[in-house]
Amino acid sequence: METGSAMIAEWLFVEAVDDLRRRSTHLAERSRYELLGIAPLLRKLLLDGAASLVITVRRGHRDVPLEFPIRPWRPPATTAEHPELQWMLRLSGHELVGSPGDEPVRNIDAFLSTRVGIAGGEDLTVRDVILYYANVEGGVHHGHPREGNQRQETLSRIAPLLLGQTNSHVETLAYLAQVMVMGLTPLRESVLRAPLVVRGLHRPNHAGGYFEGHWTEEYRRSSAL
Repeated sequence: METGSAMIAEWLFVEAVDDLRRRSTHLAERSRYELLGIAPLLRKLLLDGAASLVITVRRGHRDVPLEFPIRPWRPPATTAEHPELQWMLRLSGHELVGSPGDEPVRNIDAFLSTRVGIAGGEDLTVRDVILYYANVEGGVHHGHPREGNQRQETLSRIAPLLLGQTNSHVETLAYLAQVMVMGLTPLRESVLRAPLVVRGLHRPNHAGGYFEGHWTEEYRRSSAL
């Protein structure tokens, strides 16, 4: 990848992680629209194949580990006296966010495959949730569920009924964002410490700890305001 393109990817990556942090805090103050905006950020970071921001940025910071503290959703225990309710849609909430004692997921594909609920009797994964809210409900596109995808069809039937009633199901995106922010903060810090630069164009300011004329100079100045 050309240096210029990789530099833009680093800038987008840092801004996207910061945006996720803003949108995934103080949830009681977040509108449904703000929460929905998490979906395209997650898609851009993880689901654009080899061009996804995480994969692109890690090429220049290979020594930085990825550790996503996520707890997979598990159906409630059942007994003969208390059989499990047949849920059409059920999404996990704050319990998705792991604690320091939990074993993190260290692989992007494993993270995307983590079960976060059920829809229409089928498991919902992180990937399913991101793609539905990004491509069907309007995070990026407002469209129709993929034909034959029972999970997306169930979400598409139920989500409009909840519009104006509750944001609880969309808040799942915020908890996924919290996990992502924790998992990507070491990579973000590595980028800010040692960003890609063009010699002769970006001059090191040793006293300030940044490169003059570089995007990180403006970023650090605006972040300090």
